[in-house]
Amino acid sequence: MQQRPYSREEHFHSSEKASLQPLPDEIYEMKCYSHVTVKDTGEVYLSCDKHYYTVPYDLIGRKATIIHTRSLVKIYVDNKSVAIYARVREWGHTQLPEHLAPNVRAYLERSPEYYCEKADHVSEALGKLFQSMFYHRADGVNNEVYYRICEAMLKLQKKTESGVFDKACEVCRVNKIYRGDGLQNVIVAISNSMMTDESGNDVIPTNHENTRGAAQYK
Repeated sequence: MQQRPYSREEHFHSSEKASLQPLPDEIYEMKCYSHVTVKDTGEVYLSCDKHYYTVPYDLIGRKATIIHTRSLVKIYVDNKSVAIYARVREWGHTQLPEHLAPNVRAYLERSPEYYCEKADHVSEALGKLFQSMFYHRADGVNNEVYYRICEAMLKLQKKTESGVFDKACEVCRVNKIYRGDGLQNVIVAISNSMMTDESGNDVIPTNHENTRGAAQYK
């Protein structure tokens, strides 16, 4: 611009400055792409972070594209956005409840009330046992421990005669036996006791040709 009557700065202020746009509010973020398959758990795996993200459960088995930036993870199936998450740069699982299948959602939303109601449907005695167990639960013990006990007892209910099972539940409730193996031991003890009682009932024969009465000993 040596042969022009103005400097570069003067030209900038007179012709270019007014055309400038404001700078973006956020810094530019590069996009990285990953092509994955939705797992049977309803999740996609971002390998660079070793992290799982859920998508709607009806997309299990479908091909998905993950577009991740410094701060966001966007998941697409058939070029349609199905989920957006804040990026987590560590191993783990990020889930949205609405993505999960109804049975999985019910499992994750378990509570003492859930198990007490479930037990009442199959055995009133088991329902009372569960209520007593949760009422007397030990401080500092995670509910997950009691949920596993509930599942074990519900399995026992399915394979035990109802009368024996209800009696065993009552024994456990009275004696505060809140373990799956404890209930199993009580069931075995009651069953063995009933078998012993039945075998002890001797049948006295009548009208038998070899039966001898008091007259035979005179």
